[in-house]
Amino acid sequence: MTGTTTATHPPFTFQINLIESDETALAQAETVTTTTGNIRVPERRNLHTKTRPDVAKFLSSTDAAGQSKSDLIVTPGEGITNDALWMKGEGTLSEKDPNAEAEDRMKKLMSATLCGYLVRTNKLLTVTPLHTRYLGAVGDLVVGRVMAVQSKRWKVDVNSKQDASLALSSVHLPGGVQRRRLEEDSLQMRDMFSVGDMLVAEVQTVGADGQINLHSRSSKYGKLRDGCLFVVPSQLVVRSKSQFLRLPWDVDVVLGLNGNIWVQYGAKQAVSEDHVARAITGDDWLQEVSLDPRELYSNANHPITPEQREKISRTYNCVQALAQTSTPISETVLRCLYEASMMPRRAGEEMDATEVDASKGFFVYRASDVVRRKVMLKLVAEAKSRVAREARAAI
Repeated sequence: MTGTTTATHPPFTFQINLIESDETALAQAETVTTTTGNIRVPERRNLHTKTRPDVAKFLSSTDAAGQSKSDLIVTPGEGITNDALWMKGEGTLSEKDPNAEAEDRMKKLMSATLCGYLVRTNKLLTVTPLHTRYLGAVGDLVVGRVMAVQSKRWKVDVNSKQDASLALSSVHLPGGVQRRRLEEDSLQMRDMFSVGDMLVAEVQTVGADGQINLHSRSSKYGKLRDGCLFVVPSQLVVRSKSQFLRLPWDVDVVLGLNGNIWVQYGAKQAVSEDHVARAITGDDWLQEVSLDPRELYSNANHPITPEQREKISRTYNCVQALAQTSTPISETVLRCLYEASMMPRRAGEEMDATEVDASKGFFVYRASDVVRRKVMLKLVAEAKSRVAREARAAI
């Protein structure tokens, strides 16, 4: 028995829900008929031309001139502003909006072409991608790991698409001696930096192919010890006047613009007074000028007390909490988060936290509690509130 059987499938309808700040726009939907069925999609007319209230507030804020990086995430095709006052930068596109009202037809709408953070630099608007390799810029402070020792240079991993290069002629010699590098210096390169060492340096040049060349001629650059490394997306690190942070609880933090953050024991106690002459700089970072060649490139860590180790762990977990909540990392928010984690609380809020004074019913969070999901979200929200209050008080 031969024949042909045709299977018929009833048409189906499903709806695509978009997250929008304007709830009324979801009610204005149109039905689009395709070969597979009916798909309900929201009408794009009102969604494309309207600016989100939080974006409009960020653009209208009266911050100081310079770069201001927000925690606002924009998506491709989302309208940012139609004000001609703003200039489009990387990650944005300006075009006429055919769906605008008649009186606004001549205005150009700036929209995002990437999914990332909205950044304002004076009157220039750019979008920084959420996830990307570090590209490098002249003058950036980076934290990297030595991957190889080659002829008169070191290869350093700085989270870029290729390893950076640190030439022997671009390092700070022991004792601060200014002279030509000899063949003897080439034979002693592993005594300065060996494979696996952590270092902090500055970007000197960036080649056309993306090759990054570093230098560490200043006394504040060089080998890192007495600490631990945490890697975050480079877009989360806020560019500030100084990337060296001296925190009030005797912990130093180096915010590498390549996403590597180094948390270490306070330099004030880390090096003996016999071998180091110190000078306070304008950015309140304690520079160290080594008078002993063995101290500058030494691999020996200094003794750390349990109290100081707990402070390092708490600071490290604060950085981790900010990274997991996609919060831009700066000195202010890091300090506010640490202070929020140390604030005494009533025992009824979290029964599994360590009590400091059981008789009075108060406790503070342990260092390990900072990265617990529930506690982390609570502390980050408190830290942002503290930052907002300090900003209002400074006006």
